[in-house]
Amino acid sequence: MTLSALVQISNMDDIDLGKWPGFGDLVATDRICIFKDDRGRRYRITMRGPGPGGEFELPGPSSSLSFVAEFAGTNGVFREMSPGVSRNFNRADRNSQTCNGDTNAEIRIRITETSLSSVEGGTYVGDLIVLLEP
Repeated sequence: MTLSALVQISNMDDIDLGKWPGFGDLVATDRICIFKDDRGRRYRITMRGPGPGGEFELPGPSSSLSFVAEFAGTNGVFREMSPGVSRNFNRADRNSQTCNGDTNAEIRIRITETSLSSVEGGTYVGDLIVLLEP
């Protein structure tokens, strides 16, 4: 019998970008823990947004607002994600499913000033799906 590695994301919270002041990009992050229970500490992350086909778009009052989703592993270097495309990362925690209360990865959402200035005011809300694979 062969068993697959167990992987888990913990400490993931909602990301609130707040209110746009009328200039600049909106950026917010969430620090998380990536756990994998085997010796090979490599893992894959895939992200999908709430837009058609998994696009990174937040639905709003009459249009949608595009955003950029990025992921950083333990090295702290953010890599821009493409909807539905997996990227490899290294150094999942293999000792604690909660990283002993610490974090070892980060998700960043960025909405550019160009995107923000092209839509009407209102509330834009959506879910980002983050898939972790061994």
